[in-house]
Amino acid sequence: MGRFFSSVQIKSNGSREQFLKAFCDLMIKRGLATCSEDEASVSYILAFSESGKWVTLTCEAYRDDTNRVKTDARQTAAEMKTSSFGMEVVDSDFALLQLYKNSSAADTVIVGDGTGYGFDDDDSRKGKRECWEELLASGKTWEQLSEIWNKDEVFVEDALYEAASVLGIESKYMVSDYDDLNGIADKDTNVVPMFFKKKITV
Repeated sequence: MGRFFSSVQIKSNGSREQFLKAFCDLMIKRGLATCSEDEASVSYILAFSESGKWVTLTCEAYRDDTNRVKTDARQTAAEMKTSSFGMEVVDSDFALLQLYKNSSAADTVIVGDGTGYGFDDDDSRKGKRECWEELLASGKTWEQLSEIWNKDEVFVEDALYEAASVLGIESKYMVSDYDDLNGIADKDTNVVPMFFKKKITV
């Protein structure tokens, strides 16, 4: 049986401290405040790639609400004035990547075989060069990314793992869900759990 999981990959334009502050500011706009794990109504984990260029965002709620993935991808891109993409892996067969730049949806990519789930197998879902080229790691090319996305892998995670290095994302984070990252949070200093609760207004 394949894996089902979702995450958001966010392009970072500053330091870790700046990113964490911007993320907390976004949560405040949603009516949430930071809190302890015991008080939390929403739990996120942020994993900072060694490149310093990307942050992987996972949420406990993504398992039951894939719309939250799209919302988080769109809002982080808009509020942080950056690019981000939501990634939904379906049964290890394919991944749906939805890219946002600032407040606009920019591109949708299907990696793997989504034909059994109602997606046409055509070139329109294989990525627009102009949308992704500026997000690549130094020295990497669109041709490299496109070739990986078009590979016929048994498990789509293998293609995502390989594509991560072309983008500058930590490969192990790219194929991790909330539970995976939660399991290494106590020994990986690049993995930061964050907990939020609804603000009480008086």
